[in-house]
Amino acid sequence: MSSLINSFKGDHEGSFDEAVMGPLLNGETSGFFLARVARNHGEAVLFELNPALSEAVQLLQPVNRARWGANWAVVTQFAAAQRTEGLSAAWVYRDRLRVPRYKLDMHVVEAVSGNLTLAGAATLTLVGQEPVGPWLHFSLHRRLAVDSARWGNGEAAATFKADQDEVLWVRAGRRLGVADTLTLTVYYHGDMFYHYLNLFYIEPGIAWFPFNAQGPMLATFDLTYHYPASTRW
Repeated sequence: MSSLINSFKGDHEGSFDEAVMGPLLNGETSGFFLARVARNHGEAVLFELNPALSEAVQLLQPVNRARWGANWAVVTQFAAAQRTEGLSAAWVYRDRLRVPRYKLDMHVVEAVSGNLTLAGAATLTLVGQEPVGPWLHFSLHRRLAVDSARWGNGEAAATFKADQDEVLWVRAGRRLGVADTLTLTVYYHGDMFYHYLNLFYIEPGIAWFPFNAQGPMLATFDLTYHYPASTRW
């Protein structure tokens, strides 16, 4: 059992699989089920039922951690026969929390080395779609570090993000109910830019701002960019 639990640890101190940590942090009965199936011929596999996902049923096989950065890889996955409430608007995650509006204030900073780094303040409007929290789950790229976070009333928000991990946890003061609304601002920084010849770019599709990991990513954006004069064309 201990070896199975250890297989859900990430590469870095404090990182752990969010499907396991979510119910534990929030003390909720989520319906999450996990079984390790030993086979007479071949390696063991995992069977997982995770109601937090739109395709809740998963079969996983072991992989080489050095190659893939994780112990388990999905072989197949599909929606459960008895669909969980909140899946109608879901793509990856069940519709538990929505972030209908982002306000992003982004600073591109030129380092002494000539490289560019990103420093941002992301203000999120949070709306509960079902009881959720108090620990809320977001994704933020592994190369970004959180400096601090605050709620709309000015109170500091407790956060946790393991070094070089993409899972960001933020603790609300209470468990959100249906239609409960909060405003959260996350301050963060990191080296997000790749350099090719005289071009700097960010890899498309990565979480360069806090992605909602408990509902659909459908939102409006108010973006402001600040950048050094030396980067102008």
